[in-house]
Amino acid sequence: MASVRRLRSSRIALALCLLAILWVRLGDPFGDRGMSNVVTGVLLIAAALGLLCSFAFRRSIPRRRRLAVLGALAVVLASVAATVRVEGVSGELIPDLVWRSRARAPGAPAAARSGLTLGAPASSDFPAFLGPRRDNRVAEVELARDWNARPPRERWRAPIGAGWSAFAAAGGWAFTLEQDAAVQRVSARSIASGELAWSVELDQPFDHPLGGAGPRSTPAVELEEAGGDGRVYALSA
Repeated sequence: MASVRRLRSSRIALALCLLAILWVRLGDPFGDRGMSNVVTGVLLIAAALGLLCSFAFRRSIPRRRRLAVLGALAVVLASVAATVRVEGVSGELIPDLVWRSRARAPGAPAAARSGLTLGAPASSDFPAFLGPRRDNRVAEVELARDWNARPPRERWRAPIGAGWSAFAAAGGWAFTLEQDAAVQRVSARSIASGELAWSVELDQPFDHPLGGAGPRSTPAVELEEAGGDGRVYALSA
């Protein structure tokens, strides 16, 4: 009788867990898909653990068979952990799984030359995150509305490693944060050609499951009114 009651209780718990998952997925009670995905994941893990425990202690199944199934499951989980890693998560907190054998982007910078001459401040400068007025707008600049008729052309491309840093553009130069296998750095590149003007080591490499590898912030540039001198402020992860 006791085993029957335990089986009945486990089935009720599993049914409640599945109903909770349906409520979360269909109703979106949190108003946030990321939180819904996290709660769904927790409920699925709880349901899986409940089924596993119910199977492990079910006396109607021979003990040798139960041990064999549990051992095979442990081998599968260990193999997955040994061959796959979580490189980050999406904006909805869904893990990004990649093979462990896949190398991370190195993003090593080219040799930097010394000195940097800045142009005078202009209305088209974008010297910090979201621009000088924090409205994500650039004055006196219009983009083509029909990209099929007038598609944008790539000016240059350079490896800078992983990260979330945008560019601060001022005085004819673009400033950003980069990361390779050894260090986080703040760099200055020519807007016209991508040429690296300088690169300053900032901190050790950073990596976190909630967002992946690389810096999190965008530099801010302060220019003198006449151009020529200025400061770049940068914050590592």
